[in-house]
Amino acid sequence: MRSQTYTETEEQIFDAALKVFSMKGRDGARMQEIAKVAGINQALLHYYFRSKEKLYETVFAHVFEEFTSAARTPFEENLPFDQFLETFIDRLISIHAAHPEISRLWVLENLAGAPVIAQMMREQMENNPNLVPKLFIARIQRAINDGDVRSVDPFNTFVTLLGASVFFLSA
Repeated sequence: MRSQTYTETEEQIFDAALKVFSMKGRDGARMQEIAKVAGINQALLHYYFRSKEKLYETVFAHVFEEFTSAARTPFEENLPFDQFLETFIDRLISIHAAHPEISRLWVLENLAGAPVIAQMMREQMENNPNLVPKLFIARIQRAINDGDVRSVDPFNTFVTLLGASVFFLSA
């Protein structure tokens, strides 16, 4: 799932942290529990990730990258807007269905006010022209300009589709 190369221990920590964070949220998770699920001692966990906040941010960054990489696929094809939208929604649902722990993590992050994802999105929106929300906004705007859809707020449309796919599968 991760785009970088990690040691076996780092992989264990990451997978355990994703599991615990997705069940208990950032505030409810404990480093001791993450270490136990990873099958390592707590000192080793702290060696790799100095704090729970750093571990959470790292987990969320990788989840975010995995999600945006997978959701980028429909933008690489030159489809009519209706087919693009159907493909995009199918891709969102497939991603969440294949990784329920990621869906739970997204929901818990949003319920907590989305501080980590909001910061990540701000940074990515400024620095990455190929970020899925930017690509989606541009695609919706093009469809509006071409007369394929009525005038809508492209960003709100993206958020609505994302939320509908996450909450549909989380429920």
